[in-house]
Amino acid sequence: MSAEAPLFLMEDHCDAYPAWREVGASELICVHLDAHLDLSDDGFPPSLLERVQAARTPDELRDLQANPRLPWGGYHAGNYLYPAMHDGTVSHLYWVIPPWLPRGVGLLDWVRSELQHWYQVTLDDYASLHMSDGRVDGTVLGRPFTLCTLDRLPCFDEPVLLDIDVDYFLDHDDTLFAPPDEIAERVRERVPSPCAITVAYSVNGGYTPLENRYVGDLVARMAGGGLQDDVAASRAMRQGDDLRAGEHWDEALRAYGRALDHGGIFAAPALYKSSLALGLAGRHDGAALVAARAAELDGHYRPRALDIAFMWFRRRDHARTLEWLARARAEDPLDGPLTLFIEGLAEMRARNLSPAISAFERLLDEPSLRPSERAHLSLALSRALLAAGRAADAAAVARHAVALDENNGRGHLQLAHGLRGALLLDEAARHYRKAIRLAGHTLGMLEAHEALVALYEASGQKLLAAGEARRLANKDVTGAFALRAALGQKGER
Repeated sequence: MSAEAPLFLMEDHCDAYPAWREVGASELICVHLDAHLDLSDDGFPPSLLERVQAARTPDELRDLQANPRLPWGGYHAGNYLYPAMHDGTVSHLYWVIPPWLPRGVGLLDWVRSELQHWYQVTLDDYASLHMSDGRVDGTVLGRPFTLCTLDRLPCFDEPVLLDIDVDYFLDHDDTLFAPPDEIAERVRERVPSPCAITVAYSVNGGYTPLENRYVGDLVARMAGGGLQDDVAASRAMRQGDDLRAGEHWDEALRAYGRALDHGGIFAAPALYKSSLALGLAGRHDGAALVAARAAELDGHYRPRALDIAFMWFRRRDHARTLEWLARARAEDPLDGPLTLFIEGLAEMRARNLSPAISAFERLLDEPSLRPSERAHLSLALSRALLAAGRAADAAAVARHAVALDENNGRGHLQLAHGLRGALLLDEAARHYRKAIRLAGHTLGMLEAHEALVALYEASGQKLLAAGEARRLANKDVTGAFALRAALGQKGER
């Protein structure tokens, strides 16, 4: 997109962080086009943050990356912006979201809710969020933050970090919502002089369907033209219109031949899309031959069962997730721990609690788990046990997690929930208070206050409940926690 800016193409988006270290990025605006914020603090203890910040070279940073076969520990594609914001690599984060993402919810309300899925939002950050010229401005981790769609992104006359994930270009049903070359051109108009460009394919993990992997190469090289048929074919396929999809892809493939095949870069994706078109037409033998040819040209175009399982998990199709997880285990037994974890989460989503508990318990039998990993899994198991009505068992497992990670406020909160369910109310109150102290000035602290109000009410300690409710009301910048606590108190009377 810029002849002068260094370009980094990557599969795993967390490789953007070492790339920024490589170019000496410091206190720079980051324009992050992505369907995900990638700012999680879950499983990112202060000790790891210190080690990441102490790393002096990109290779030292890569040594601290998460094990790709386990979904926790180290930094990864879902949290690489967390250390980048902490160490000053990024001074102001612009999160540019696909236009469909808020799904009819007001942008400010959506952001306030969405941020809570990523990190322990501080009360100051929450209170700072406000609408301004069609954008949400405020702070995240105490640094300037802006969320907007591309049409509201300002033009920058200074060098910035341009950070792009291919899943940005996909609609909620994984169709291309607009020709990606046209979107890339609009980005270039607003960010004419990036100091570095990072582009992540994000096929691993199921965020980008394999047929759209080529978008990363296209955006990076600004090759384009004739992609309207590709968009139409993608949409027709997702809608089950095989005939129209095949016709549009035939046109799209001709466009690739005319405009995109720069040095053979797009030959493999064109063949892969051809195999899809042939499959839709019922010509399965031909589809298999063409797919094999695509994989010969570029091994990235060999579908992995694990990525397909993740894709169905993301779409919340429980049955297909489990089917493809079984295939993934057969395809590569080393992925067994990861597939068991996703199986447990999928069963939890489907409210199949016994299979979820079994998956987490089997995974905890893995002898190679590190203490932080065992604590993470134990909390997942505790949540499943509590949902199944096994409060005493949930408390016992959460107690083990807290012993492994004593300063984890979420662990103490989960332990308190289990103890409350087991009617060990005094001990539950102690852990709620510990969670409040560890959560600091965050919304998680308000959640613990709210739970403590409910516990005091349930145990008949009206004065303690009233005092806790006052403390909650004085701290609650959202209004929601104090309101729910007040309604709960009213309901008890």
